[in-house]
Amino acid sequence: MLAAAPRNGIIPCNCSFIHAGARLFDFGLPVLIGEGEPGEHYWFPEHGAVLPKHPQWQHPAIVASARYVPDGGPPRPGTRHKFESKVSFDGGENFSHLWFDRVVLGTGTEQLADGSLVFPGVGCERTPDNRSFVCENVRYFGCDDSGTATICSNVSATGVPYSGFPFDVARFVSYEQESKVVSIPDVSRATRLLVQLRTFWRSLESESSTLGAFGSNDGGASWRFLAVVAEGSSARLIVSEAQPEPSENDACLLADGRLLAIWRVEACAPYHKSYSADNGTTWTAPVALPFGSARPKLLRLPDGRVVVSGGRPGLFLWIGDSDAEVWTAVNVASIHNGLVAAWRLPASWQYSAEFVNSSSRGAYLMESTCYTSLLAIGNGTMVLFYDRLGNGWKEPPGPWGDRDRTFSLRFRISD
Repeated sequence: MLAAAPRNGIIPCNCSFIHAGARLFDFGLPVLIGEGEPGEHYWFPEHGAVLPKHPQWQHPAIVASARYVPDGGPPRPGTRHKFESKVSFDGGENFSHLWFDRVVLGTGTEQLADGSLVFPGVGCERTPDNRSFVCENVRYFGCDDSGTATICSNVSATGVPYSGFPFDVARFVSYEQESKVVSIPDVSRATRLLVQLRTFWRSLESESSTLGAFGSNDGGASWRFLAVVAEGSSARLIVSEAQPEPSENDACLLADGRLLAIWRVEACAPYHKSYSADNGTTWTAPVALPFGSARPKLLRLPDGRVVVSGGRPGLFLWIGDSDAEVWTAVNVASIHNGLVAAWRLPASWQYSAEFVNSSSRGAYLMESTCYTSLLAIGNGTMVLFYDRLGNGWKEPPGPWGDRDRTFSLRFRISD
């Protein structure tokens, strides 16, 4: 089944064994992005980004960032998670250290005409009247340091307003920074509308939350509130019907022009989704998907189909039709193990049979955080970042190995 040699780092593989029918999946070899030491975590690789080619680069820069901390759980008061960022300048074949003072929050970035990426809404503070937030925009761009390709950053704008809230924002104590920006062409004005989703929490203890949509007509220099996409039953700012609390989210523009939003509600529970046919101004009632549950990552393929990555339990890709109604599950852990065995990669990279056989509706085996990055890197190729834990939420070593590791897996999907 895997007898063919790698072709440009991609292995042709008819993966009907993963319950994908006759569809052809081409997978590359798993690439080790990084690993921690015993006693340290190296996990949560959900911060990925792609920067287009710099004049002196042969390939786009693929950036991966993993949390690199000596203990589990949230950061201590007054501190932040340590991250290690790595970058590949060879299309994902190898990753090297990126000495970088910021995490490239790829989910929230908007690509500019010059190829740089802008992450809007960093370091937000409430205005004195409690009617809006004022934030910064951070720009990431390719550069050269003494002839060495690298990535630079700067604060590209300050005082960026998030305004138009129909309620007092003083009730919010925290907000989700890693939120998707979707670009919608405005043919009538020869411009584009940016739509961004953000989750706000009323209480860190109860996690009472509201998922809102925001729009920008000036390239992200200012944002206005558009609508509540979903709202937990304990928040009850606008929505009257009881709903699970929305959390981590992603979005894309479907082939028919509708916006699709997918979000997490809780661990080991299905994702929810909603559609907007008017550029984010109104949204359909949330509907549960048949899978979940940790932070979803979402891409639209050139042919209109959509791909979601995530899991818990298990580690999966889900391929959906152009309406995001009919889905096919792809067991990433099974694919990973098959490639590791076939190409005699280190046995310590293997997932346990129990984790491979866990379903998205079963018990959660903590052999992965199931947080991923899902990126399009050009020429129909995508890359998935994911992790394998040695001791679950506790520091390694443990029953699954002596350390945590994060991996990159390139793939293509054909008809």
